[in-house]
This record gives sequence, structure tokens and C-alpha cells, in this order.
Amino acid sequence: MTDSGQDRIRSRWANDEPALAFWTTGASLAAVEALGRLEFDSIIVDMQHAPLGGADVLASLIALDGGGASPLVRLLGHEPAAIGQALDAGAAGVIFPVVETRAEAEALVRASHYPPVGTRSWGPLRALRETGAEHVERSRDSVLTVAMIESVEAVAEAEQIASVQGLDMLLVGPSDLSLSGGGAPIIDCSSPVAVERHRRIAEAARSAGIHAGMITRDAETAAAGVEWGMDFISLGAAQAMLLTGAATILAAGREAVSRGDP
Repeated sequence: MTDSGQDRIRSRWANDEPALAFWTTGASLAAVEALGRLEFDSIIVDMQHAPLGGADVLASLIALDGGGASPLVRLLGHEPAAIGQALDAGAAGVIFPVVETRAEAEALVRASHYPPVGTRSWGPLRALRETGAEHVERSRDSVLTVAMIESVEAVAEAEQIASVQGLDMLLVGPSDLSLSGGGAPIIDCSSPVAVERHRRIAEAARSAGIHAGMITRDAETAAAGVEWGMDFISLGAAQAMLLTGAATILAAGREAVSRGDP
């Protein structure tokens, strides 16, 4: 949660609007800070596929303070201590990778909340401005818990996972989901089988009264996702955008100098 105390994700949902997100590996804190000051509703700090430790995540969350975007952390795995550490550092919520069963989701949600609701240990590193009671009560309503659906087995269990009390969102992991089904590791949101999987996950979430999210890199797919029932949409990732932009500039530069243009 940012210092302003506002949660852009839930604010969008309260207005029946989709929340728009962007991923970062936290490699450059200046870039993280700049991203946070754009109008994204959420910036996701990715521990799973980036060499980030707890100190790196803390630094990224500090960099996002004051920008307005709700910071989420995708965890490396399912360790309860790591869940608490990310939330203690100031994350508005946590994204659990590779959730495949209801039991896994239940354990992860419990680890995200204080007793008697859950098993999270007390130690809010960046929430000391609040008293203990206020922080506990506020966290019960504010912490976002997100389960990534990243395999065909998880899709088959989507309804059961979505029904877990306290889970806020199912998020499609398209590359691993494609791999799991025998495809290439790509962000596939357009093939018939991918569309059907996205639709099923969105319907499972909607039927359970929770939210559904997806990862894409183009506006057309984002619009289609809203029609499927997605209300959290990631529009890109910092490293991919950097490489795409640099490659475009390089190609234009090569062409210009080969023509002798100024």
C-alpha cells in the first residue's frame, strides 16, 4: 500500500472498471519509481523470474511510494515467510505462482492474514505508523491475494481454487499455461484453445464472486479480455518494453545512417 493509503485496484473495481498493471524486475530503482508515477493502477514487482531478494523488493516498494500505483509482489514460491516479508515491506498484495489445488490456495491465503483469520506472523516493517489493532483490521480488508493459474491441471481446478474464502483474484499465467498444454512458451491470448482457457478462468472467478486477471501486450487483446470477464489486465513488462524500444530505435538508426540521412 502506498503512503496515500489509496488502493487504485480496488477503486477501479468499485467503479466497475478494469485495473491496468505493468511488471518490473526492479533492476533499476529509478525506472521503478518512474513507472510508479505513471497512471497504471498497479506495478508488479517480480521475484519469481528476477534475482530479487527481500532487500531488493523493499527498495522497489519504497521507490513506488507516493506514485499512486498499488504495488503487488509476485513471489518466488509458496513459502509463508516470504509472503509475510513482502507484505511487511509494504506490498498491497501478493501473487502466488503456480497454484494448482484448492488446498494450496487455502494455505497461501492463511499465510497472508493475521490470526485468527490466518497464520501471518506479526512484524509490519513499514506500517509502524499504525497501532497494532488498526493495522490488523485494515489488512484483513486491504491485502490482495492472487493465485496464478498456469497449467492445464490448474484450469481444471479453477472453480475449486476460486471458491477459497479470502482469495481475491485468479490470474492467468499464459506462457506456462501454453507450455503445460504442449505449446510454445508464449503469451497466447488469441488461439481458440487459449481463449477458451481464459474464458473458463474468468467464469470461475466471476461465479465465485472474485476477480480475474490476464497478461497481454496489446490493447486489442485487453479489450477482448474485458469481454471475457477480466477486470485486471497487465499490459507489459519493463524489460520486454526496453528491448523492443531499443531494437526499434537501433533499426531506425541503421536505416538512417545507411541512407546518409542527418
